[in-house]
Amino acid sequence: MKTAFYARGAMIGLVFATTIGVATAQNVGPVESPSADGQVSQQLALTQQQKSAILQAVGRDKSRTASVQFPTTVGAEVPPSINLYTLPDEAVNNNSEAKLYQFTVVQGDVVIVDPTRMRVVEVIRKLSH
Repeated sequence: MKTAFYARGAMIGLVFATTIGVATAQNVGPVESPSADGQVSQQLALTQQQKSAILQAVGRDKSRTASVQFPTTVGAEVPPSINLYTLPDEAVNNNSEAKLYQFTVVQGDVVIVDPTRMRVVEVIRKLSH
């Protein structure tokens, strides 16, 4: 009888621990926000320090400027003809999720793109427009 009681307690503890692990894992990842048309768009969660590092690392490189202008708002479609580039490792340090995204530069702003969906997920504006 005591063995069944302890086994049941252990099983409940295991389920509880697993549930906490799943809940914690769900908090990691991009921020999702619904748009007016009901679609969910992802936004990349970058710190201000990471944004500054990205802007400094890639903002001055004119060779990575998009050849075609397109809307640079989160959720906007990116034309398939746009060349995308890998974010520099030093700029996205400690953010493994950011390494999944790529960027281009549009009018001096760094536009971060989900390359699988070809959608804008973040725009880092240059200091002066």
